Amino acid sequence: VAGNGGDVVTDTVRVSAGDDDGNQASATDDASVAVTDVLPQISVTKAAGVASVPEPSGEVTFTVVVTNESVEPVRLTSLSDVVGSGPAVDITTLDTTCVLPQVIAVDGVYSCTFTTMVGGNAGDSVGDVVTATARDDDGNVASAEGAAAVTITDVAPSLSVVKRALSSVVAEPGGPVVFEVVVTNTSGESVTLVSLGDSVGGGGYFPLESTGPMVTSTSCALVSIPAGGSYGCSFTVGVSGDAGDVVSDVVRAVAVDDDGTEVSATDDASVRIGDVLPLIEVTKSAEPVSVPEPGGLVTYTVGVRNLTGEAVVLESFVDSIEGGAAFPVIGTCAALVGTSLAGGASTSCVFAMPVLADASVGSVSDVVTVGARDDDGNSTDASAEASVEITDVVPEISVSKTADVASVPEPGGV
Repeated sequence: VAGNGGDVVTDTVRVSAGDDDGNQASATDDASVAVTDVLPQISVTKAAGVASVPEPSGEVTFTVVVTNESVEPVRLTSLSDVVGSGPAVDITTLDTTCVLPQVIAVDGVYSCTFTTMVGGNAGDSVGDVVTATARDDDGNVASAEGAAAVTITDVAPSLSVVKRALSSVVAEPGGPVVFEVVVTNTSGESVTLVSLGDSVGGGGYFPLESTGPMVTSTSCALVSIPAGGSYGCSFTVGVSGDAGDVVSDVVRAVAVDDDGTEVSATDDASVRIGDVLPLIEVTKSAEPVSVPEPGGLVTYTVGVRNLTGEAVVLESFVDSIEGGAAFPVIGTCAALVGTSLAGGASTSCVFAMPVLADASVGSVSDVVTVGARDDDGNSTDASAEASVEITDVVPEISVSKTADVASVPEPGGV
């Protein structure tokens, strides 16, 4: 006796008989049997294609097997998936081989695969639960779940740093240079910068997130960088050296991920120290500015200023009167020969000498020349002139007279 749930199946029996005279007789009777409803039942198994994925996430292909454990065929109508604590997602909207609806015979199975993203922190075991729903021909619904877990493995963070100098050459002895830095998070998860430092010429690292003795200005900060993202900033530091030096400047970025794993990366940029020729300025003054003929002693004050940022050595002080032969200067100027004059610094000295000439000359020109050299052997000199006027002196005489006698008798005498 078979039928659907709720059916009442009638079974009728008929008996025929005949006697010895050949007469026939028949009779019937029936009995009814109710077919009771049996709810459908299914089971689901699920397997992950990989046991683990690296943090923060990765694609996993799952295999789903739905078995009909009912007494009649069922119609598989839906398959949904939940990753971790996320929302339920219709599997047929994913990258899948699953096609619905499907009729599954008694004791039959339906198998398909789908691919979805599974993510979390290192060490997490992320459950993935699939739910299957089926109906029988009476509209009864059955559902079942199958679960699989995927472990999230730790992945060390990674960084890359690119640095460039906006000025590749700076004049000796050096000066401020602006550097640009770009830090890129090449990891699959966000990282946080815990240190951003700079080293000039092999020295120790100093922080870039604030100004200080080395950093005169900065836009750098310790920030979080998303996966695949970049962070850029600029800063200004002083770079110094001798002409021809190539000074390497290294920036180092240190970051940590959410698991506290640390990573660092460096990059350098070089700045060449360009040669600057020495340049000095010389001034000269006379005291007094005039002397009466035929001349007198004049004191000259000589000033020397270094017009560059690099120190120079004063090599010579020579003087020339009216374009004549040069001769070494005496006085305190002689003591300055061989001394160093710092960049931008000034010094002075004095010497005295007689200036002799006739008033008809008018004035006497005196030129002092100062020679200097820098530490690269480059030489320079500069001169200054001071004139002293020779003033005319009016001639002057005196007369005295005496008589050999105080008196003579009249009428007079010799």
